[in-house]
Amino acid sequence: MSELEIINTTNLLNHVSTIKSKYDDLAEYTGENYNVFNVLNIYSDELSHSAIIGNLLDAKGRHGQKDVFLKLFLEEIQGFDDKSVQFTTLHSFKTECSKVIIEKHVGKVNHENGEGGRIDILINDGQNNIIIENKVWAGDQNLQLIRYNTHDLNAPILYLTLDGKPPSEASIKHEVKTKKLTLGKEFICISYQKTIKNWLEQCIKEMANKPIIRESLNQYLVLVKQLTNQSTNNKMEKELHEIILNNYQASKEISNNFNKTILNFSNSIFLKIFEELEEFLKKENWVVFLKNEVLEEKSGGEFYAKPKNQIKDNWGIGIEGFNPLRKGNIFFGDKISIGVIGFHGIKDYYTNYLLIENTSRSDAWWNDYILLDNYENLETSFKNDKLIEYLSNKKNQDCFVQYVVSGFISYFRVHKDSFEKMINELQVEEI
Repeated sequence: MSELEIINTTNLLNHVSTIKSKYDDLAEYTGENYNVFNVLNIYSDELSHSAIIGNLLDAKGRHGQKDVFLKLFLEEIQGFDDKSVQFTTLHSFKTECSKVIIEKHVGKVNHENGEGGRIDILINDGQNNIIIENKVWAGDQNLQLIRYNTHDLNAPILYLTLDGKPPSEASIKHEVKTKKLTLGKEFICISYQKTIKNWLEQCIKEMANKPIIRESLNQYLVLVKQLTNQSTNNKMEKELHEIILNNYQASKEISNNFNKTILNFSNSIFLKIFEELEEFLKKENWVVFLKNEVLEEKSGGEFYAKPKNQIKDNWGIGIEGFNPLRKGNIFFGDKISIGVIGFHGIKDYYTNYLLIENTSRSDAWWNDYILLDNYENLETSFKNDKLIEYLSNKKNQDCFVQYVVSGFISYFRVHKDSFEKMINELQVEEI
């Protein structure tokens, strides 16, 4: 770039920053920034979202509006085969008799038979069920939708994610039984970004004369828009569009360099974490392997560690989730995650070695994992723009690196003994 181009680009960024600041001030003045759901820290808590949505869909919910919200919700459901056994249920569903169960237990998980688990939201009308699997950040569990389909073969499954992405193959396919669920027939994909947003907007219109319910719905709608990165200020968007067109070349230059800048920035943080943990694990007589740096949209930023005496690379304790641009299905959603990985898809083996039973969560290759807690009230996801902005400050960045390092070390110390016991026993068996 020439000196003049750099000056033009800098001026454009300053102009955009001024506009954003103006509308941020306006939001603060109007009170838009205050959201009771954010205050309660349920931004991405799946159980809390399930409770809110489930109560609205319940004809006997505390809102007292009978089946109004459920009817509006079913009107938003699209993309299914009208002739499929499962989705004919929607046409005959008795909304006035419906009740909702949150976290419905449907038996002990049995992967061999493809059954058991907990359904996030189950809507029942006395005869028929509608199943909603709610995924805000977490990824699929092994055979998850298969297991729910086994519970009720005739129930339509609504797979709810932020952006409407499909479930993983591990969730909808049972190799042993040669069974695979079909999109549009046994299940459909719905999203917070479109389905829930549109539904809430219709609910708000319906509650025009009931201010307390209306404003509660408005608050939740704002949260959903924040969660799905949707602008709530059309005036600001129009103003920015005009500036971009009036500064086309400078805007294009920024656009061309944006992704690479963000990837390089994220990778630099990831490598700092890697280097610090490498030093720590050396002292524990463990070896660290850098699996993927954050260099392109497909790589997530991943590394894992194993004991020096481990013969094969079947197992490791790892960390991933540092790519702000990663697309496609991600095991854990987008949050930084730490866990025990079985590289050949060995399911639930490690759970036999856990010190505390019934506390593990498994997902595809991972036999156990945790999602890193929020940092300074910021979601620990590199797709969280606010986190990236926060980390642009060098001091904040160093503190965050230590936070992630500490999180990994804490997990490592809890699982080290049981992990090494498993590895030693496995190696004895192989000999």
